[in-house]
Parts: sequence; C-alpha cells; structure tokens
Amino acid sequence: MTVYYTPNALTSIGLNGTAMSAISCSIGKKEVLLQRNGLRATRAHFDTDIRKGPQRIGGSVMLEPSYAELVVIMALAIGPAGNAAEGLTEFNTVVNRHIKVDTYTGCKISRATIAGTQGGIISCSLDIVGKTEVTNTGTAPAPNSAIPFILADMVLTLVSAARETQNFQLVIDNHLDAERFLNSTTLAQVVEMDRTIQLMSTHPYNDTNYALYDQAVGGAAGTLVLNNGTNSCTFTFARLQVPAETPDIANKGGESLLTLNMMATKVSGSAINTTDDIAFA
Repeated sequence: MTVYYTPNALTSIGLNGTAMSAISCSIGKKEVLLQRNGLRATRAHFDTDIRKGPQRIGGSVMLEPSYAELVVIMALAIGPAGNAAEGLTEFNTVVNRHIKVDTYTGCKISRATIAGTQGGIISCSLDIVGKTEVTNTGTAPAPNSAIPFILADMVLTLVSAARETQNFQLVIDNHLDAERFLNSTTLAQVVEMDRTIQLMSTHPYNDTNYALYDQAVGGAAGTLVLNNGTNSCTFTFARLQVPAETPDIANKGGESLLTLNMMATKVSGSAINTTDDIAFA
C-alpha cells in the first residue's frame, strides 16, 4: 500500500539528548549553489559552471515546555546549570520527520523567547544555529507527557513586590555570528557576539503598580517564578532597567494598562560571572 500523506503528529524533536514536545519545527539545511556568470555566447547556463556553496543549518522550534524541558533549554540558552556564561554549550538537535531522522550537530541557541498571556499556556520559541546535517541517522526522540506551565503559575516580583500581570515576554538573545564559514562550506565556528535580555510585561495601572512607572535609571532587582504545583523554577535578574512610557487611555470603559519594556543588566562593579544579568534555577 502506498501512503501519500504522513501526519505531522508522528514527528518529534530532541535537544541535547532530551526529547521535547514541539508545536512546530523549521530546523533544517538551506544550501546555496554558486555559478560562474561570465560571457558565454548564449543565454543558457551550463551545468558544469555550478558548485555547491555555503550550507546554513538552523531554524526555529516552538514548545510548551515542562519543567524538565525548561531546565535543559535554559542551560543551553544561558549557561551550564542556568548560570550566565560567556560561552554557550554546543549540542545536537535530532528531528524525527517520521520518514527519516535527521541529526544537526554543533548547535547553539541564538535566541530564546518565553512568553505567556492570561488564560494560556506558557510557550518557548527557540532560534537555533548549527553546523552540519547528517540525514537518516540517530534514534527518534519520544517525549514523555508532563505538566506544562500556565500564566497563573507565575509570580513576577518587580520593585520589591509581586505584581498582577496580564502578559509577559522574556527574550534572551545571544547575538550569534552565523556567517563564519572561512574556507569551508559549513560553519567553522558559531560565536557569541553579545547577550541582551529583554523582559516585557503588562500590568493594571493602579495605585499598587504606580511605583513601576518612571523608575530611577539604576533600576531594581527582580524575579520571575513559575510553580505548577509539582515543580518550581526561578529567573533572577540582577537589575531591570526600564524607560518610562505613559499608559494610553483606550476608552472610558476600559482599564489603563502599564507596559514595561525592561532590560536585564549586570550590577556595576561586580566580579565577572558573579551577580550577573540573569540566572535560572
């Protein structure tokens, strides 16, 4: 019997040896063909004028992570054991496409985005850069069922008080250099150029949250805790610095909302790799 349709529900992915339940995945190889383009007495292109050029490995993965998955992700996105590090750990990504299992080596997380909104499950989007693709190898990962996090599991502490929050988004950007091919068609290195951490959150603009508006430029420490009743984890920010943005008045029946676009930074004068911009535990 010939099967013409393979449901995507039969696929799965694994990061650094841990199987994860993915919503979508675009990780793969995109190759470039290079060709000579000189005068050739015809408008036709000759097959022998073409060579294989650079191959780019990468893409995005969307997850609704469990506690165990989040622990693995943060160790790769921030540093070992969730402590901010100058260098990131390389890992393998395995993508089971049902008809074959592909392995991508030398991977690093370029950007991790964790987000949640009222009434919904907390999601995690990963932008991944890798070096090589090995097709139809490896073992198909098989994720286990697990309890996800929802926004009601979150406690966000800003300026020394827990805050009611309508939504949030945490972006950890490692600013990877994904163009260092040198004399190779595959990446020679994937280099961390910088690290920026942005935390956006939306709050009712009331007497309780008025202290969040027009904060001192030095900012304040903060934490974001997720606790689903079985597992708990904490993001710790040494400093969250935020520009003042006056809330809009939408309509007479609506609620004014205060949006904070915060940058996580390191405490000035602290030793390297201590009291850093972000930690996860």
